[in-house]
Amino acid sequence: MATVHTTARGTEPYDKVYCLGYQVHHEDWSPYPRINKLRQTFLDRGYDVDVERLRLVTESYQQHEHLPEKLKVAYAFENVLLHCGIEIYDDDLIVGEIASPVKSAPIYPEFSVNWILDEVQNHPFEEREHDQFYIRNEKEKQEILDLCSWWKGRTLDDYINVRLDDDQLKGSEAGKKIYQTNLYHYAGTGHLAVDYARLMRLGFDGLLKQAKQKLAALDMHDPEFCTKREFYQAVIIMHSAVKKYIERYANRVPASAALVQAVQNAQTAPAAGETPEAAGPYAPLMQAVEKGLKGEAAARTRALLEEKEPLELVDEALIPALDIVGAKYEKGTLFLPQLLQAATAAQGAFEEIKTAIAQKGEGSASKGRIVIATVKGDVHDIGKNIVRVILENYGFEVIDLGRDVPVETVVNTVREKDVHLVGLSALMTTTLKSMEETIRALHDAKLDCKIMVGGAVLTPEYAKKIGADWYAKDAKQSADIAKEFFGV
Repeated sequence: MATVHTTARGTEPYDKVYCLGYQVHHEDWSPYPRINKLRQTFLDRGYDVDVERLRLVTESYQQHEHLPEKLKVAYAFENVLLHCGIEIYDDDLIVGEIASPVKSAPIYPEFSVNWILDEVQNHPFEEREHDQFYIRNEKEKQEILDLCSWWKGRTLDDYINVRLDDDQLKGSEAGKKIYQTNLYHYAGTGHLAVDYARLMRLGFDGLLKQAKQKLAALDMHDPEFCTKREFYQAVIIMHSAVKKYIERYANRVPASAALVQAVQNAQTAPAAGETPEAAGPYAPLMQAVEKGLKGEAAARTRALLEEKEPLELVDEALIPALDIVGAKYEKGTLFLPQLLQAATAAQGAFEEIKTAIAQKGEGSASKGRIVIATVKGDVHDIGKNIVRVILENYGFEVIDLGRDVPVETVVNTVREKDVHLVGLSALMTTTLKSMEETIRALHDAKLDCKIMVGGAVLTPEYAKKIGADWYAKDAKQSADIAKEFFGV
């Protein structure tokens, strides 16, 4: 296909063929009534400030504040595409816009908010000399102020400023503007070109397939393992969200019965080998756990406890729900944040069960006692904390010694608490020696315990070499090891 250039002013051959611009044998902007109607409708709309994106992005960042930046961005993108308002206007053939409704100005709080707070309070958008925008009402104005206030200290602008020394700040956009960092300082970088040829060739399904394959093939010994893993996870989240966004529009337009059926099939048909979904009388509780809805999981547990025995709910609902979540995590159809949210929801349900057991005087529901710790010299404990939540949800009593734990603390606790399963974590290569020393000390003390180890720097071979009984690649496998060891 030949490349053509047009100014859309009726001066180029291309314009004359396709009737673009004024003065091409017609008096209006286009000879086509549909185009003129769309243009006039657009011009007649007001310039509103759209609060929706600000609301959805803030909601997502608050929910995923503990995650790496790539995944924060991915989940915010997903939240916007799945929950933003969508409109299809009369005579539209190309749908989609960056705000709701079209022509509104969205807010991007992740880049900077100080100027927004200043303008809203002191220099209203509607009083600008140019580019006036209008906040719809006082309620939305207050919402903008509240949401933007949460972002103070969390934006790209803040990230840059804390990394500049006094002289750099003085000369930058934040100071005397001797050199202008401009949009790169306050609005991020958006000068990206989509490889549309590749997108058209592979489709979103093809791109998702490639990302999942690359994620599965990662070598954890690669120094960039964590960075690459986060990238591929973010790609999968965002491309999946785009597919659902397209389906939202597809469901809004008139279509043939065949097209409607095709969309429904794409949404509901299980993939080959897919894990069975929650079913049966406990399905609502299991689904609440899988979706990470802690309040709903607790409420459904309380209702079920009026008819069911506490341990029956653990065995027939909570553990099967976590097994489904774990299986989806292993297959790459669900990621660490959802795994953690599901575990937290199950923990809320389990608290209700523990309360019910205590009220009945039936004693502890523990299926076994486990000590876990991040070894001496290592201050990373996110992975260990996830393991604790998962193990507790499976009914085990967990003694969490925390991070940077001395060898003697582990040994003394195992001895004093009569513990027979120990979990050790290390995320730094420099602390593998501490892990080895801890395992050796447990063996030298002749304690009747088995040891499982985990962490990004470990391998099954190295775990065996330093005397561990098991290597757990993730929290789910830690639970599987515990269930095997205690015979539950």
